[in-house]
Amino acid sequence: NWSLVAFLSSILVTQATLNEGYIYIPNFLKRPIYWFGELSYAVYLCHLPVFLLFKDVIQHYFDLNGRPYLIFAVGIIELAAMFLSAGLTYFFIEQPCQKIGYRKLNQNVKKQMS
Repeated sequence: NWSLVAFLSSILVTQATLNEGYIYIPNFLKRPIYWFGELSYAVYLCHLPVFLLFKDVIQHYFDLNGRPYLIFAVGIIELAAMFLSAGLTYFFIEQPCQKIGYRKLNQNVKKQMS
């Protein structure tokens, strides 16, 4: 059952974020894990549109029945497209919007303080 997998994964993430030394993360994995965390909201936003786009395009142009190697290749390309779109969303939409939000927040705090 996928809900059990999601629940157990949330426990694992919780334990990892407590940083109590329960989970050892090698140094070479720390940067990719950090960047995946930074991109996680953009991945959440982009995964469904990319999936639906690929589903429609693939069903329209290709017959994948009985061709598992093609299904695997399409999955890899889909993951790459998802991370590319998530990266573009993060750098060109999410980051600029956060900077605008922080700027406005600082302006409001300065107004209230004076």
